[in-house]
Amino acid sequence: MATALVNPADKEDLALTLNGKKKKINRNDFITAFRTMGLDPKQQENIFRKMINAKSAWMNFIGIGFLSDDFKERLIKIIRERFDRII
Repeated sequence: MATALVNPADKEDLALTLNGKKKKINRNDFITAFRTMGLDPKQQENIFRKMINAKSAWMNFIGIGFLSDDFKERLIKIIRERFDRII
């Protein structure tokens, strides 16, 4: 995430692959990885629910963080875009 913040030309979502991908990671990529790890559907949904519940805390931490206002806005935009694809 930090790379995309300081280098907008970097279009990768992750440094390492998830389900063989680094870009345009979506919910199905997480589900495939969860299945590979042997997680049942209830465990998978619990993880997604925890991510949803943590989102507002992430936004609050960004708001009180040391980043410039421009970087804060850009980071919030990145998080929202990725959440839209995942959740």
